[in-house]
Amino acid sequence: MVVVARSSRTPVTDVRAVAAPLPPGNYRLSLPFENRTRTFLVHIPPQALEGAPLPVVVNFHGMGNSGAQQRSYSGMDVTADRHGFIVVYPNGTGLVPGQRRLLSFDAGGCCPPATGSNVDDVGFTEAVLSALGEKFDVDARRLYATGMSNGGMMAHRMAVESPRIAAVASVAGQLAVTSFRPSRPVSVIAMSTCTQAPIFGVGPWLHEAEESGPRHSAAG
Repeated sequence: MVVVARSSRTPVTDVRAVAAPLPPGNYRLSLPFENRTRTFLVHIPPQALEGAPLPVVVNFHGMGNSGAQQRSYSGMDVTADRHGFIVVYPNGTGLVPGQRRLLSFDAGGCCPPATGSNVDDVGFTEAVLSALGEKFDVDARRLYATGMSNGGMMAHRMAVESPRIAAVASVAGQLAVTSFRPSRPVSVIAMSTCTQAPIFGVGPWLHEAEESGPRHSAAG
C-alpha cells in the first residue's frame, strides 16, 4: 500500500519500498547514495491517472534551504497539476547526516558545506531520476531542471554534465562549474533580477530576449 505524504511530519519512505505505479499525490522519499541516505520530495499530478508518460522537472532549492522550502517558495505543484508534469524537489546535504535545514548542493564552485564534502549531487539526481523511472512511466525525452540561487547553479551543472536533461531554467544562479564540456546542446533560460530581460540559450551560446528589436548573442 502506498501512503501519500500530506505533511512534513510524515516519515520518509525508502523509494525502493514504494509500490509502482505512484498515484497522484505528494511523497517524501529517500534512497541510499554514497554512504548517505539522501532524501527528496515528489509531486505526482492528477494526469498520472491517464497512463501517458509524463515529463519531469527537478526543482533545486537555494543554499541554506530545503526541498520543502523550495516547494512552498516556487509554488510549482500548482503549475504541475495544470500542465501535467512530475516535480522532484531534492534535498541537499548539511554538515551532519540527517540534517533537514541549512542544506546545499555542490554546483561546482559553490556551495558549502556540499563543496567541502565532495558530494556528487549530479550522481544523486541521476539516481533519483532512475528510481522515479522504475516507479512511474516518465517521458525520458522531457527531463528538465530548475532552481533558485545555489539551485539554479545546480540546474546549470546538470545541463553540462547530465546527458538526460533536455533544458534548464536558472533563477539567480550563475554557471559555476569548474569544467565546461557539455556533450550536446541544451536549452537554457537564466533569470537574474526582476528587471533584467531573461537570458535564453542553446549550449554555450546565450541570447538576451528583448521586448523589441533583434536578440544579441554572447559567449556564455
